Amino acid sequence: MATAIVASVMAGSAAELRAIAAASADELAAADYVEVRADRWREGGEALAAALATLSRPAIVAVRPPFEGGEFRGSESDRLALLRAAARMARFVDVEQRSSFARDSFAPARKIVSRHELEPSGEEPAAAVRALRAAAADAALLKLAIVPRSLGDVARLAELQREQGVAQPPLVTMALGELGLPSRLLAGRLGAPLVYGRLAGAEPTAPGQPAVGDLAQRFRVREQTPATRAFAVVGRPVAHSLGPRLHNTLLKAAGLDRVFVPLLASSLDEALAAADALGIDGLSVTLPFKQDAARAATGAVAGFPFPPPEGAVNTLQRDARGWLAANTDRIGFVAALERGAPESLARGRTALVLGAGGVARTAVATLVERGLRVTVASRTEARATELARAFGAASTSWSHLDARSFDLVVNATPVGMHPEVDRSPLGEDAFRAGQVVFDLVYRPRETRLLAQARRAGARAIDGLEMFLAQALAQFAIFTGRAGDEVLARATLLKALT
Repeated sequence: MATAIVASVMAGSAAELRAIAAASADELAAADYVEVRADRWREGGEALAAALATLSRPAIVAVRPPFEGGEFRGSESDRLALLRAAARMARFVDVEQRSSFARDSFAPARKIVSRHELEPSGEEPAAAVRALRAAAADAALLKLAIVPRSLGDVARLAELQREQGVAQPPLVTMALGELGLPSRLLAGRLGAPLVYGRLAGAEPTAPGQPAVGDLAQRFRVREQTPATRAFAVVGRPVAHSLGPRLHNTLLKAAGLDRVFVPLLASSLDEALAAADALGIDGLSVTLPFKQDAARAATGAVAGFPFPPPEGAVNTLQRDARGWLAANTDRIGFVAALERGAPESLARGRTALVLGAGGVARTAVATLVERGLRVTVASRTEARATELARAFGAASTSWSHLDARSFDLVVNATPVGMHPEVDRSPLGEDAFRAGQVVFDLVYRPRETRLLAQARRAGARAIDGLEMFLAQALAQFAIFTGRAGDEVLARATLLKALT
């Protein structure tokens, strides 16, 4: 059975509920149910039942108390009265396992019995599910929502969902917040009967809720099955990444049963363990894990060297022996310079690379191989020195930096990246006419650093071309097919305007 999408809304009156429904009619059309959180309801049970009858989608009603993260401040008898009134018109009512009426019938509505662990309890999710089953054998659905402490919690919840999603009663699990987002976006693959999302024009009712439209169109949760292959971008941070938008657009256009999700992680080891549980077969690796990814690889993707000469990679693909590595950042880096300023790659030119992380290693290695005279600068001087020595480049201290003396300046730091768009790694007078300044940040497309370069008369190259070329190369690795470059460019341009 396909996973059903639930649009969750908070409303305090019939007028508020009508206004939300009218403002979000297109999004509601993409949902299968509307969950009405009536925690703030002010108008009594009869008004609630009448309001539910006006909705375009079947309703799930919850009146969540503070002891499980809700806002209802009345008595338990008042809460029960609202739920019983709602049950006359709702398809489901959601009651907490720990409520005094969890075992009651709410016919004609069906019953969801839920449990929300909003503070780390140390209890294993499997134990919480056993308690749910013991308390609610007559439920139509069971629901367990937790705030994960780590990706390990998300992985355990995913395994539980796969095992018990089709048990009786069926189980719905949710890992809340950004850390738990993959468990929602892969709900169909994991066998969840329901997945909850937010409406763009309404407040979210729980942390980390994805948009209903994204669940339906971008991640296609209804179309997912256990056979759907999954890929992810892993990093810290990762919410800014346009990888999921781009790859899912290309996957859908190619008619492939695959999905690409964001994966926030505190370490690459944690991400690789979670990838096993979530069934993720390929990883697009972003900061700060590119060097870790090179060390974790057991071999190379066909056509790429192993070990990677940069000591950093941005792509991992699973095979029977482990993870194979590729560095498509190198492809993107060269493509962007050849498109925007091919003369900057000429042998003998001087180049300054800002930063000492994984993508900086790619930039330095590539430029040195091309015969440029490269200098590395990092706010952590020891890292700049180590990187320069590894590739036969020079290094300089940040305090003595003179960017104006170089033909090419490459920003390989995250400074200026969304959301800190007002920052720049260098001062206002850092550049001169005739230079080429390449900022590897792609979001925003026009960074403060590039604005400084343009004002000085330098040629400015943004990170879009590099991101596009490396992503298309990754798409080919993950799928064995060429991605639609015209569609990919249009997708990125739309996202960045």
